Amino acid sequence: MNKQYELNRKKVIDAIEDNSVITLFSGVNQKSSADGEFPFVVNRNFYHLTGINEPNLILVLTKDDSILYIEESDEFFEKWVGKKISKEAAKAQSNIDNIQYVSEFDPAQLADFDNKYFDLEEDTISFNKTISQKFVEEHNINAIDVYNIIAKSRSTKGPAEVTKIREALEITNKGLNRIMDNLQPNMRESVLEAHFNFELGCENVINAFDTIAASGVNATTLHYVTNNEFTQDGDLILFDLGATKDLYCGDISRTYPVSGKFTPRQKELYDMVLEALELVIANIKPGVTMTDLNDLVNKHYEKELVRLNVIEDKYQVKDYYYHGVSHSLGLDTHDVGLSREDKLVVGNVITVEPGIYIKEENIGIRIEDNVLVTEDGCINLSDFIIKTTEDIERYMNNGEEA
Repeated sequence: MNKQYELNRKKVIDAIEDNSVITLFSGVNQKSSADGEFPFVVNRNFYHLTGINEPNLILVLTKDDSILYIEESDEFFEKWVGKKISKEAAKAQSNIDNIQYVSEFDPAQLADFDNKYFDLEEDTISFNKTISQKFVEEHNINAIDVYNIIAKSRSTKGPAEVTKIREALEITNKGLNRIMDNLQPNMRESVLEAHFNFELGCENVINAFDTIAASGVNATTLHYVTNNEFTQDGDLILFDLGATKDLYCGDISRTYPVSGKFTPRQKELYDMVLEALELVIANIKPGVTMTDLNDLVNKHYEKELVRLNVIEDKYQVKDYYYHGVSHSLGLDTHDVGLSREDKLVVGNVITVEPGIYIKEENIGIRIEDNVLVTEDGCINLSDFIIKTTEDIERYMNNGEEA
C-alpha cells in the first residue's frame, strides 16, 4: 500500500508548475472537555499522500523531493500517551525517504518558490483550513489552494486503494450478518446498531459515517440516525452503514424484514428497487454520468410505481424517490473530485443506491452496492453481501425457507 501513496503524490506533483511547493498539515487534536480530546482523524488529503494518521505532521512536496516532518517522541509523552510514529515507521508507511522532525521545519525554506500551494478547503475534522490559513497569514504568504488538484487525484483509485475498500466491505458484511442474526420484533434500533459496532470494534476500525437503523416509517427519513424506536413485527428496517479500513470507506444499504419474512407487498416493492439497482450497474461504464444513471432509475420508477399503484402519473415519482442514485466513494463516504455531471472514468468508485419511500405504507427501502468503473463496464465490489429477498429470508431463518 505504501507504493500507492507515492503514486498519489506523483499525480499531484505532476499537476503543478515547476518551481512550486505544496505544504500540507495533518491536523491537530481537539478538546472535547477540560480533560479529554475527540478521537483524532487525519486530514484526508494529507492521508491520501502519506498514509499516516497522526496529528501535528507537515508534508512538503516539490518536483524534486518529498519531505515529511514528524514529531519527536519523548519519555514523558510515552509514559502518559504512548509512542509517536518513528522515522522508520513513517518511511515504511509513506514511502518517503526524507523524514525530519517538525522542530527542523523552517518556513523560510518556502520563500524561493514561485508558487506556494496550501490546502485551504474547509475541513472541520482536522481543522486543516484553520491551520493552513493561520500559517499563511503569519508568514505573509501569497498562497494558492491545492485542494482541487488533490481532489482530482482522489477521484480515481489505484488497485491498493480498491483492496482497502473491499476489506471495508468485508467487515461491513460481518456487521450486517450479525444484525440479521439478532434482528427480531420489539428491539430498540440502537441495539442493532450496537451489534454492527461490535464487529467494527473486533476489527479495530471506525465507522465510515453515522449508522442509519430505521424501522417502519422511520425509513422514509433519509438521514434518520437517532435509532431510538422499537422494531415492530411485520415492519421492514433499513440499514445504511459502513466500516472503514485504513480510512477507506464502505457504504452499504440493506433492508430486512423484522419478522424474517417479507410480506407480498413488501416483496414487490423491494424487487422493484433491486431491479433498479441491477439496471444501473448494467449501464455503468466510462463516459456515462451519475446523472445519466439516476435518469434510468426515474424512468424505471415511472412505469413500475404506476403498475404497483403507488402513483397515478410519472410526475409523482419525485414524491417517493428524492435522492440521487450514486456518489463517489473513497477516503470520504461522499468522496471528493467527482460530480454527478462528470463523465465516469476507469478507477472511479461509486455507490449505487436506489430507494423508495412510501410514508403512507410505513415502508422505506434502499439497497446499495459499491462499484468500481473498469474499461469495459464495472465490478460490483460488494456483490457478496446478500440482497435478494430469497437469500435474506433464507439467512434469517437459519438456512431454511421462510
